[in-house]
Amino acid sequence: MFLRITGVFLLILATLFLPWWFWLPLAAGLVFFFASFWEIVPIFFFSDLLFGAPENRFWGGVFVTTLLGIIIYFSVNLLKKYLRP
Repeated sequence: MFLRITGVFLLILATLFLPWWFWLPLAAGLVFFFASFWEIVPIFFFSDLLFGAPENRFWGGVFVTTLLGIIIYFSVNLLKKYLRP
């Protein structure tokens, strides 16, 4: 339980203060490490609420990181089925 709380706290700090190329692999690693790390979706949603801006390259979407968090969660969980015994 202590590791999970520490992981959530580190991910929150990383999304607030570090660039995306640092916390995105951290989030994927946490999803892989824990059995069900669903905390990634609300943390990424909060990040989108704070820093999200509509961009033309994402068709005017603001919640790109939230969608990316959902994709990471399901893809890493699918990958875990094949990599873990």
